[in-house]
Amino acid sequence: MINSEPKVNIILSTPNNRGIHRYSNTLIDILKIKYECKSRTFNSYNKIFFKNLRFIFQIFWELFISFSKKDKNLIFSYPRLPIVLLLRKKNKLTSVGVVVHDVIQCISFHDFFSNFLILKSNGLIDFLKRVIHTLIFNKSLVKSDYFIVNSKDTKNKLLNWIYKNNLINKGKIIVLHPLPSFSELVIKDFVDSKNKINEQKKNIKLNQVNIISISGNSPSKRKEILVPIFDKLASKNPDKVINISIFGVDLNLENSKYSKNLKIRNFKTNVEDKVLIETYINSHIYISTSSEEGFGIPFLDAILFGCSCICSDIQVYKEIKKKYSVYNQNIVIVNSKNNIVNSFYKSLQNQFDNLETINPKKSLEKYIMNYKSIFEEHLNAIKKIPIV
Repeated sequence: MINSEPKVNIILSTPNNRGIHRYSNTLIDILKIKYECKSRTFNSYNKIFFKNLRFIFQIFWELFISFSKKDKNLIFSYPRLPIVLLLRKKNKLTSVGVVVHDVIQCISFHDFFSNFLILKSNGLIDFLKRVIHTLIFNKSLVKSDYFIVNSKDTKNKLLNWIYKNNLINKGKIIVLHPLPSFSELVIKDFVDSKNKINEQKKNIKLNQVNIISISGNSPSKRKEILVPIFDKLASKNPDKVINISIFGVDLNLENSKYSKNLKIRNFKTNVEDKVLIETYINSHIYISTSSEEGFGIPFLDAILFGCSCICSDIQVYKEIKKKYSVYNQNIVIVNSKNNIVNSFYKSLQNQFDNLETINPKKSLEKYIMNYKSIFEEHLNAIKKIPIV
């Protein structure tokens, strides 16, 4: 039952259907069970084509957003507060929280060598964007009453950043994992839109292996090693057709050469949820080569759909495996310190003998059941958020 008071405002400035956007939806879905929620979004975000120009307008919108005196509970799903809150004196009448997904984009002003490398590899514009972000980020950390982080790994990195930069803030840090991408309603809508979903498995031939990967264009995603990994897998298994679906990245396949039995579908831009769901339920294996993540919602989705999961050995992926392996035992963390392409290839090859027959209907039923369980856990976790 929703109370008439208090009300919670959730502010989002990047409605791009990726990690931050999905996490913002997670907060709304959970908080609205107990509180009256409303959200504010930078709606022009997707209308600005040029990335650097979009950043300028985004920062401007964030800095000058205003609120009424009735807005007592403000949660920013990004770690940059508006000027009116950056200049405020904290009080018990208002509760201000920021969501910290990672500190990847921040730069340390004490580390000249690292800054020089960023400037050299990414260019002056990207460097200046990071400077702006870091300055506002640091000030926002001081002026926030509490922080919501998406993993224990992010919490540790945030604490280290606060200590390293002498930022004085005794606000509590609440660890709240993201919900899986697709709610029960979204899954049911998908099922309603498909006729005879149980018959889909007949279209998957015995000599085919279907693999899904959700990547990105940032260096931490290591997109450049994806095709070499899959090509080696295909060349070592000429009797099988290796079907790859890769989302969120441009692999420039027009200039690539690879084995004939390797079939790659490259989705360069955002797609509808139903496309992702259909790919998950028809995939044997999920793979992620990221060297750094705030969390990893696609990995969680793959676990719940029952895919065999092969991921790099970063700390947050180990955290996900430890917590969610109760839903799926078939998770492999790849030690990728030496010869990363070969390490991932070997892990993929080892999965070939243990692949289960794909059953889309069973995968969807399993996902809904698991989603409900995780949602209940989150309802208990939000009690830690200091609502006034």
